[in-house]
Amino acid sequence: MKYAITFFTPLITIVSYLTLTIILYAFGPFAWETSYPVIWGMLNIAYIVAFVFGWYVGIKNKSSVHVKEWTCIDTRRIIKYLNPMLLINLTFELINLFRRFAYHSFDINGLMDDILYGFLNPGNSYNIFQDKINILTSEQVLGGYVMTIFNYIWEFVSFIVVLLGIFYFKRLKWHTKMFMVITCIVIIAGYISTGTNIGVFRLILAIFIFFWLKITRNKIIYGYSKYKKKMMLIFVISIVLMTILFNNIMQSRGGILSWNESTYNIGGVHLDKESIFFKILPNELHMLLVSSSSYLTQGYYGMSLCLNIEWMPTFGVGHSMALVKFLSKYVSETTRDRTYQHRLTEFGWEEDVRWHSMYSWFANDVSFIGVIWVMFFIGVIFAMAYKESILTNNPFAHLLVYYFSLMAFFIPCNNQIFQSTYTMFSFITAMFLWMYTRSKKAIRQMK
Repeated sequence: MKYAITFFTPLITIVSYLTLTIILYAFGPFAWETSYPVIWGMLNIAYIVAFVFGWYVGIKNKSSVHVKEWTCIDTRRIIKYLNPMLLINLTFELINLFRRFAYHSFDINGLMDDILYGFLNPGNSYNIFQDKINILTSEQVLGGYVMTIFNYIWEFVSFIVVLLGIFYFKRLKWHTKMFMVITCIVIIAGYISTGTNIGVFRLILAIFIFFWLKITRNKIIYGYSKYKKKMMLIFVISIVLMTILFNNIMQSRGGILSWNESTYNIGGVHLDKESIFFKILPNELHMLLVSSSSYLTQGYYGMSLCLNIEWMPTFGVGHSMALVKFLSKYVSETTRDRTYQHRLTEFGWEEDVRWHSMYSWFANDVSFIGVIWVMFFIGVIFAMAYKESILTNNPFAHLLVYYFSLMAFFIPCNNQIFQSTYTMFSFITAMFLWMYTRSKKAIRQMK
């Protein structure tokens, strides 16, 4: 196949990224003392190999051959439903913006003041936001429990509506485009003004992934790629914006606020002054190096600590922070007590403060050996979705490529997709819609 290498580009990118994070963990600015380093290393290699093998199996899968290409009629049908859903979702985001700042009424002036304060003081706003989360209940904010229940229901489609709005933005009518733009502004304002960057990162990643898939499809299907320069520009701008945002937020929040190379630590783990990274980078970049390394490597340390304790199965819910917290709040603390994350508290690695790699979260359910199979199946589905996004242009395959890309980036940190119901529920919906549309089209094709 002429462009066979293109189908392995995401795999090469992800494996290279994970390899770099492991190098950063081993030789970076923190003096991590890895528990059972040989076992830890063998597990990480096994996970990457399983993912590679799964990707190969997914790409070689022949089922995509029988799936009909997405047509203009299919696209118009989706946009027909997307238009009103974007307005509903904008309403949803606006109400939740008030709830995010713990308002029990539509106090617009107060909200604008809080957002402005958050932009100017993201560190303080982050701490205030975390305190409110720990103190307030759903009953005390706008909409009460009724809005909370609606949130759980609407979250099955909420993020999908945003992603499809980005994917089909050029095809939307002008007023619907305005709904989409305002929605993105509300999301960005809500996250930045509370000292967090994940919401902004999700949007930037979506724009990048969808544009990249479009270029790749043009190259393979039509034999040209006229947006190559635009792609590079978007990539560079995305990296610069996220680096600036990340650096500013991390400087203003948490321990990095009192930055001092001689005393700075994470969970009692101090900096390694002899690290080669400190030697090759100028002093002006040391703070950025430490904050980014903290973000990308502390989950590996948390994983190594897990090797000190016995596995206690969590029966299919331990992979998700959202599910664990929901069950702990409304059913029983039993599941939470069995997770690695909760039991690591005895090692001084706080459950809700420190990172735990995606591997550790899945290990709650299947053990660290079982994660090998999880990575294999992730590789299979990721590759199949990627292949179909190129060959059939199925929008739900595009969504899955986005979700798995988000998951892959956060492998060293957490199980990002399953951290909150906002991404978890919408991922489940996207998976269902992809499976439904591909099977339905396969039947049409065979007829």
